[in-house]
Amino acid sequence: MKKRFKKIWAYLDHRFRADALVTYFTRAQLTLVGPTFAYYVVLTLIPLLIMFVLTIAALNLKTEHVVVVLAQMLPSSIANFLTPIVNSVAHTNTKSYLSFSLIFIAWSLSQVLAVLRSTFNKIADKEEVGLPILSRLWAFLWLIVMLVTVAAIILIGNITALLINHWTGIVIASPTRWLVIIGLWIFLIWVNYRLPVKAARPSFLAVIVGTLIDLSLLMLLNRVFVWFADIQFHRSGVYQSLASIAVFLIWLDLLATILVVGFILMTWLTEFPFFSKDDQEKEKENV
Repeated sequence: MKKRFKKIWAYLDHRFRADALVTYFTRAQLTLVGPTFAYYVVLTLIPLLIMFVLTIAALNLKTEHVVVVLAQMLPSSIANFLTPIVNSVAHTNTKSYLSFSLIFIAWSLSQVLAVLRSTFNKIADKEEVGLPILSRLWAFLWLIVMLVTVAAIILIGNITALLINHWTGIVIASPTRWLVIIGLWIFLIWVNYRLPVKAARPSFLAVIVGTLIDLSLLMLLNRVFVWFADIQFHRSGVYQSLASIAVFLIWLDLLATILVVGFILMTWLTEFPFFSKDDQEKEKENV
């Protein structure tokens, strides 16, 4: 029986790189990265929302419209938890935060990125190059660029939808929702390809495929999580505010787990010839 199992495992390893997949999952430490990610997000929640509201103001968008989009994209329990906080931050003098707390906001947000960056590097068994502080700040600057890019895609897409409606009379149903999904896909491509060190990056083709899996799992999470939250918390006698915090933490934990599992699958796909890195990409990493 033992020999038979070894033979089957050897076949799976030869055909599907099973040993490599198990190794990547072992390096990921999924039981630790989720809680750590959730801790830093909660710790930096107010700076995150301040940056979010400032971005809305810079794009001349109404907070009410953005809240509606959030309600469409997030599970109802998470949207109900975040909406009052967003409204509260939006009605305060956020410009003072921009002038006095920008450095703190940048540093706080870099902590969230550092969790994913460190985990991605461990999965590929690659070490950080250069000073970690500089790497985190560089990643944060890239994050700002990507957030501006995603916001521009949503804004231009909505303007295009209005122009199409004006010229042809065709009404595009829920354009903002689909634009947010496309923007999220582009953002996740950046996270999976640019966030880790060069030597740890999967091939770009593997990132494209893996990010689609990420996006599908995130959408599935939002659907399933509504049912889970209703059963686990809404029917219990737990105080509502405390239950909302617990739901938010669990959702963040699962979100981080999906991102890490997606990167594992991308790194695993790079093991196959079709998804492997080309010679020019390998030479750039070795420079």
